[in-house]
Amino acid sequence: MKKKVKIIAAGALALVIALSAVFTLLNPRAVRTETLETAPLTQTFREEGTLLSRDSYTVEAKSSGTVRSLLVPVGERVLAGAPILSLDDADYWENLDREIALLRLQEEALSSSGGAQGVAASLSYEQLSQQLFAMEQGYDALFGQRGQAKQAVEAAKSQFDSAANAWAGADQLLSMGAISQADYTALEGGYLSAQAAYDAALYQASEENRTHYAQQIGSMERQVAIARDNRGNLQETSRLELAQVQIKRRALEEKLAVKSVSVPFDGVVGSILVKPGDYVTEHQPLATVHGSGARYVQVSFLDEDAYQIPLGQTVTCQMSDGSTLTGTVTFVSSVVEEVASSIGLQEERRRVEITIPNLPDTLSTGGKVQISCAVTLETDLHTVSAGAVFPQEGGFAVYVVEGGKLRLFPVETGLRGDGRVAVVGELPDGARVVLDPYEDGLKPGMRVKSAG
Repeated sequence: MKKKVKIIAAGALALVIALSAVFTLLNPRAVRTETLETAPLTQTFREEGTLLSRDSYTVEAKSSGTVRSLLVPVGERVLAGAPILSLDDADYWENLDREIALLRLQEEALSSSGGAQGVAASLSYEQLSQQLFAMEQGYDALFGQRGQAKQAVEAAKSQFDSAANAWAGADQLLSMGAISQADYTALEGGYLSAQAAYDAALYQASEENRTHYAQQIGSMERQVAIARDNRGNLQETSRLELAQVQIKRRALEEKLAVKSVSVPFDGVVGSILVKPGDYVTEHQPLATVHGSGARYVQVSFLDEDAYQIPLGQTVTCQMSDGSTLTGTVTFVSSVVEEVASSIGLQEERRRVEITIPNLPDTLSTGGKVQISCAVTLETDLHTVSAGAVFPQEGGFAVYVVEGGKLRLFPVETGLRGDGRVAVVGELPDGARVVLDPYEDGLKPGMRVKSAG
């Protein structure tokens, strides 16, 4: 009896297995597939940009002080020259007044013959010039065309000869009592004086003295030239210093004439960067104002994305009012900037500008714009869903439904974009590639059917 039961059970199991095989054969497993086609591969880049005006202007503080009040709210239209806010900056302007007064005193000092140094340089030049003139006159008196050196020698020699003759008989006359001792002394003195004068005249007319004069005149000419240059340099320096002081003084006076924090043209206040009670310093940005000039969208793309975006690329722009407009990339900066991301990491980004024709006036300048830019990376590629590719023996592969069965095809992968990947292999056009290769139980050779 037990043996008969076992036989019946075994037969029932065999029947179930057989029926299961028949069911599997008649009802293959459904798998999701896509048709392999040759098509362009695109990558969509998405970023947030800002609608700006070509004549946007950043209002800066003209002084240092505390913000007293804001005079115009964001979004308000303002006219050229209208104040944006008020500052408590009286101390700043008082210090500016004092600085202008000091500059005026400095101007007066520099205007007075170039100052003390200029006066000293001019006096030195005049003194040296007078000494040079005296030397030149002395040289001309001796060796010039009307020089008297030779005549002076002849006159001194004549006087010396006369004195020598008188002195020659003085001893005899004194011994004879013909002259007194005083006369004798006078004749001796006259002789010695005439001899000294004759020696001096000979030296004055000598070539040695001529050479000495020439050397002294040359040296003095060089000193005069240096003094003249020094005087000129000091005068030029003083002139430049005076000009710089005057420029600085006029700039401060112009600054003093316009104290209010205002805008240079008619426009709309885009943002206020400070609040009442804040202390601001000179040139600190306070607000932005957008004029009525041509408008464009500015967006910062990651560097690796920006280099793939060509000029003329079509861009989809979702505006701040919810409308969707089409724009064109008209500028891609070649400068890479370090920008902190929302989580504090440094990113390399480049500025891109997008032009949108016929922008409605109702769109607010400064509003945020959601950018979607689909760039064609390559044309005529076999691409599949990135999830259809799986690792296989050191490479990659896909499953293809062929003849009602799964067939494994090794492939090489290439460019990736928008969730797709380019593949190269023995895949024919029109092949049905399995989208979910990781489903349980899938293996080469099993019977399947395409579910779409």
